[in-house]
Amino acid sequence: MTAWWNLTKKELRLGLPAFLLPLIAYALLASIMFYIGSRQNMNWEMVMIISVVAIVLHLFYLVYYFYYSLQAERKRMHLWLHNPLPGYGLLSAKLTAGLISMVGSLLIIGAVTALTYFFAGTFDDLFPALVLGDVLNLGILGGVHLFLLALNFAIYFLFFWMIFLLISRYIGSFFSIILTFILFICFVSGWAWLSETPLFRFLSEWGEINLLQVSQRFHFSADASEGIQFFLTNEGAGSIYLGTYVSEALVAIVLFAASCWLLDRKVEV
Repeated sequence: MTAWWNLTKKELRLGLPAFLLPLIAYALLASIMFYIGSRQNMNWEMVMIISVVAIVLHLFYLVYYFYYSLQAERKRMHLWLHNPLPGYGLLSAKLTAGLISMVGSLLIIGAVTALTYFFAGTFDDLFPALVLGDVLNLGILGGVHLFLLALNFAIYFLFFWMIFLLISRYIGSFFSIILTFILFICFVSGWAWLSETPLFRFLSEWGEINLLQVSQRFHFSADASEGIQFFLTNEGAGSIYLGTYVSEALVAIVLFAASCWLLDRKVEV
């Protein structure tokens, strides 16, 4: 455990530039938007817009972090693979470092977003039903799903990165990228076809979760609850299924295990 934690700390140091770069870019863009908005007396509204966009882009944060970290390791692959820890130890350390960085980035940008919401009078007029508790509840609901999707994207990326490393041992990097991309398209197409089959729906569409009941359990204010109900009714999507989460989690576990196996048995050889 000590060796793994030391490796995780090393991964955090390695990924520090990847952690700082988005925050620096966000600070610059927020400053520019604040300046532009000040001319129209909408400075905080403009900062809030760029902050919300930055939060949504965190869906791809772990993919970006993995790419930066794995690309750095690729330049010194023999040193990375010389570590005595098995593949799951190497990759889980990177994943943990990425999650820590993502949490830190979201806390900073999320705090700015929450502050700008209450400073932005225009948004307060547009959404008078949303009080502080509603904003926090929306943040919790959205944040959980953002993390799950970001983690899912990262594991898919990790799996196909290992395939890329394996293919690049035999052909050049350019053709390896093309072939890996083709395999990715085939995988996504096959998964999309499978998810529409009656058997898959039978296995995944169980454990219905009513989103309206979830919003009520989070104790949104009356006006906000009515707005959520109106939105869900109009969109025609009032339920999600626990089975969908379970099936996605199982696929992610299988892909992560396959990535570790490829790193241990194929890439490292």
